[in-house]
Amino acid sequence: MAEIAAKNLLGLPVYSVSEGEEIGHIRRVIINPQAKGIMGLAVDTKSRQKDLRLIAFEKVHGIGNDAVTIGDKENAQKATSLPQMLHWLQQPMKIVGSRIITEGGSTLGRAEEYYIDCKSGIITRLDITGKNRSTLFAGKMTIKGEHIITIGAATIVVKNEATAALAEQNNNLKQTMAQALEKAGKIAQGTKQWGQNLAAAVEKATEKEATVAVAPPSPSPKPENKITEENQPPLETIAEEIIKINQEDQINKDETKE
Repeated sequence: MAEIAAKNLLGLPVYSVSEGEEIGHIRRVIINPQAKGIMGLAVDTKSRQKDLRLIAFEKVHGIGNDAVTIGDKENAQKATSLPQMLHWLQQPMKIVGSRIITEGGSTLGRAEEYYIDCKSGIITRLDITGKNRSTLFAGKMTIKGEHIITIGAATIVVKNEATAALAEQNNNLKQTMAQALEKAGKIAQGTKQWGQNLAAAVEKATEKEATVAVAPPSPSPKPENKITEENQPPLETIAEEIIKINQEDQINKDETKE
């Protein structure tokens, strides 16, 4: 696994490779704002005291969808043994919900999620949303981790280049939406035409069945070809009429092109 959303780490069990024991479950992800990545993990242990243990990220052996592994259980240390990590645990950096601004002072949106590299712990990207008039963009977009300059308590400052990257994403999103609407329109038009052809086919098939069933012409008024459960034509007859109508439509389209 190359990267993982930080929220997906929360609640994962932690196992030691050497002892094959479950240490506990991840309660918190501890951010190092200077390194722009994860410093470590806070884990609720399975002991009777249920004390909190800290695991430095460099001690993490592997990160998967179902669990996190460390070398041995001694890598999960008491909080007092790692004072720097304890500091950021007590004064956490809030990334989700933080305001995203450029170094030039433009507001891009707010962070909705962040992802980390499973090997280095560095933040690889931010998912952001712009929902109000003060933001340059609307909708959900992504900022690369390399564009992050500073992670503050409630604000993240990014390089001005991030604006151009978001503008490109915004244009691509608009193009995708336009293509989707165009395709939906064609489907709707095709569905409308198909419905018209089906109605015409049922009417013709009904007339055909009525002609076969009706006795030789008489001066009496011609009965209405009203479709009911009793006189509904067979599906085979309807299918034949649909094929004929579709073939006629195609011939008309080809003649128009010529």
